[in-house]
Amino acid sequence: MATTFTLHGMRLSTCTRRVALIAKERNIPYVLNAIDIAKGEQKKESYKEHQPFGQVPYITVRSFPSLPSLP
Repeated sequence: MATTFTLHGMRLSTCTRRVALIAKERNIPYVLNAIDIAKGEQKKESYKEHQPFGQVPYITVRSFPSLPSLP
């Protein structure tokens, strides 16, 4: 089963669209969190907590598949 991730980026950004396209091709569900670069949302402290350089896009994954136990 594919893991859902959140894609933080601008809808018209080539890089954001590239990530979205690959996710769609692989049938990986995702949620888009639209960032408004014109308003400078990528430079706010709340954004920089996750992406310190203020770059767009970035992804967050909340659940990871369980790892096999070691013998």
